Amino acid sequence: MAQSNPAFRIKICGVTRADDILAVANSAADAIGLNFYPRSSRYVPLDQAERLADHCPDHLQRVGVFVNASRDELLKHAARCGLGWLQLHGDEPPELVAELGDYRIIRAFRCGADGLAPVTKFLDALTVEDRRRLTVLLDAAQPGQYGGTGHTLDWHALANEIGQLRDVPWILAGGLTPHNVAAAINCLQPQGVDTASGVEIAPGIKDPAAIESFAAAADVAFKSLR
Repeated sequence: MAQSNPAFRIKICGVTRADDILAVANSAADAIGLNFYPRSSRYVPLDQAERLADHCPDHLQRVGVFVNASRDELLKHAARCGLGWLQLHGDEPPELVAELGDYRIIRAFRCGADGLAPVTKFLDALTVEDRRRLTVLLDAAQPGQYGGTGHTLDWHALANEIGQLRDVPWILAGGLTPHNVAAAINCLQPQGVDTASGVEIAPGIKDPAAIESFAAAADVAFKSLR
């Protein structure tokens, strides 16, 4: 199966305020992430997320971020917030992808000592049809945490393995900032990038200037790969 690009390239994750969405909409970014993991500092309750979704212009993709949520919870949030993507950021099994109908899925993996082995094992368990709906997200591993830590991956070590994902689109996360995102894109050539803490004043409070700088740097770097 040939690799295809995800429907977005630059995602600003963990938005909690309408002002954050406005800042993203006015930048070169093309997706927001709404975090539905209650233990996250960027968590938004469903009612609040619905109100935020009302502020989201059509050109921004809406991604819901979940950790070990049930199928029913995923589908409820997707319907009420108009989500285009469901990001599974916990320990979700491959079988869940098939249970989520036609939704596009981002499956996050925290890269540790095993490298990409858990990713390829997950992919091998999917049907061809389910793989077509899947995008992989690679994040830094931190014990007991499910992302959003601000820690970076070892890009050069990852570069030696990334060929294993040649048949599936993937997104790079983990410690990306306006200052390093271009270098990360040039090193690894992902199909997309994702940041939360890299554009914040405080957890859940975005910095509009940082969003603009991050998105602009990423946009230029992606265009240079063409």
